[in-house]
Amino acid sequence: MAVNPPLHQNGYDLGSLDISSSDLDLVDEVVINQLNNPSSEEPANEVTELERQLETILATLEDISHHQIELGRELGTELDRMTRSIDSYVQMSRALDRQLQLIYDQSAKHHRIMLRYIREINVPLKERHGIFKKIIRGQRRTNLELIFVGLISSMILICGLSILFELKGDRQPQVGIALPEVLAPPNVSGKLSNV
Repeated sequence: MAVNPPLHQNGYDLGSLDISSSDLDLVDEVVINQLNNPSSEEPANEVTELERQLETILATLEDISHHQIELGRELGTELDRMTRSIDSYVQMSRALDRQLQLIYDQSAKHHRIMLRYIREINVPLKERHGIFKKIIRGQRRTNLELIFVGLISSMILICGLSILFELKGDRQPQVGIALPEVLAPPNVSGKLSNV
């Protein structure tokens, strides 16, 4: 018959379990035999081995934690160095940006000055260009006039020379006319006889 005592005589808290007293006695006997058996040292050895393994694991974890701490310090130092380098680069980039801004402002200023000078010079150049055009046109006209005058002068000169030659030709004897007597030799035969 099943019993359900609140507490066993050996101190086991049964609670609401449906266990017979004979079963509990059997369990007690098994436990007592296990404790009195020499083979009961094996669990103790296992516990000792587990403790050693736990100690090894704890030592390994401690080494790992120390190593991680060292790595963290090295990483922190490296990060600080990189941060300083980045700060220096940022300062250099800002300085270069300021220099570029100054150069841009100066170039814009020079550009405005050059545009103003070009506008100021462009008007006189246009005026001079117009004057040069007038001078060139006048020079062309003058050249044509000189050529025309030269042609007329050469024609007048040719006509005058031709008239002059014609006048001189009327005074000179014609080719084939007999020479005047003054040019004839005097009494050639008499001279020969005297000789």
